[in-house]
Amino acid sequence: MQRKAIRISSIFIALGYVDSNNFTIECTLFRCDTQDATMNISTNNVLLNTQLPDREFTRDIQQQDEDEDDNDEDEYKNYPFVQSLIETESIRTVTFMKAGSKQMKYPKSNAGWRITLLTCEGRALDRIVLPWFLVTLNSIIWTIVYEKSPTIKGMMVLQELPAKENLQGFLTIVLNTTMAFLLVFRLNRSATRFWMARQCWGVIVVRSRAIVSTVLVHGSHHPQQRDHVIRWVAAFSIASMNFVRGIKDIDPNCVAGILNEEELEDLCTAIHPPLYAADMIRVHMCELFSPDVDTTTNTEDEDVNDLRTKQLIAIEDQLNSMIDESGAMERIKGTPLPLVYVTHLRTWLMLFLLSMPYFWEASLGYATIPVVFLTAFALLGVEGAAEEVESPFRKDRTNHLDMDSFCLAVLSNILQQTKHDADRQTTKKVK
Repeated sequence: MQRKAIRISSIFIALGYVDSNNFTIECTLFRCDTQDATMNISTNNVLLNTQLPDREFTRDIQQQDEDEDDNDEDEYKNYPFVQSLIETESIRTVTFMKAGSKQMKYPKSNAGWRITLLTCEGRALDRIVLPWFLVTLNSIIWTIVYEKSPTIKGMMVLQELPAKENLQGFLTIVLNTTMAFLLVFRLNRSATRFWMARQCWGVIVVRSRAIVSTVLVHGSHHPQQRDHVIRWVAAFSIASMNFVRGIKDIDPNCVAGILNEEELEDLCTAIHPPLYAADMIRVHMCELFSPDVDTTTNTEDEDVNDLRTKQLIAIEDQLNSMIDESGAMERIKGTPLPLVYVTHLRTWLMLFLLSMPYFWEASLGYATIPVVFLTAFALLGVEGAAEEVESPFRKDRTNHLDMDSFCLAVLSNILQQTKHDADRQTTKKVK
């Protein structure tokens, strides 16, 4: 079977299966020798099993899309970098959507009450399942022993002491107040770290747009070096994503049409890939805006050199900002909350939850088990949420940052900017 990446939006729109303004494709269309093909489509979070029409109809639509692609490629034949981006766009998109499927497909927190209440994986229960199990097991064992053993009931004279209320009040003040403060502070710090990481990506995306826009407008005198700068700007975001995820090797399909094999190998073998990409941006920017490019000794050329120097300084500032944000994400990943704080919180939390059955069994009976079960879920869930978002860079966690979408946004912006620049250049030549 031969895999062939094609644009499939027109197929679904023509068949009336999806709305042309809002749809998501869940798989890649395969061209095969069978008469029919089946694929899954996700529309508004509803999964449909759609039987596509016969091979002839699909081939006609595919041919129309390929003709459109050929027209785009012919239109930008004098702009090899733009042409390369257009040819490989579908490959990069499919690769990023597959790698980031955990975050892209899972509902967001603003999806509504019904979805957020019924979600399971997004609760990060795997982070609290062990302490939750131990607390519940302790409650079950003690409740059964207490209810089945009159001897144990007789020994629990503490329940009859006049000081019972004072003891419970003391525990309420010490345990509940202490835990409330620790849990709130822990969750607040983790949420702050999550938002800081998101802000870092926002800055990288914005600075990438600014650098590409500046280079396209002021770097037309040297198209080759201009394209090199843009290619490495695109590579910087991808390298940053993989670096904070701890992934050494970058999927070649992620940089299809952007870096060649040798450049990709150099990037992957670098100790710090984002820094290497930034260095390559500097190298090509210096070549692009160097004062000795197309210079003579007259005043007009001195003014041009002065303008290029100013543009180089401005872009350097933008690039330094991108490096700062990449470093900030490294800091978030490499510096968790101090161990003493987390240890103290978890010690108090487990002490409180494990002691609950011994104080409430006499008054609640077997109801102690569900009470402890739900209380443990509530308190441990807060700790689990804090742990989940403390370093939000993994691609296999639904609550972590959707960095694949951020990279796709950077690449999409670059494609749009370069196409518009090519259109402007073509219009100038015609005039």
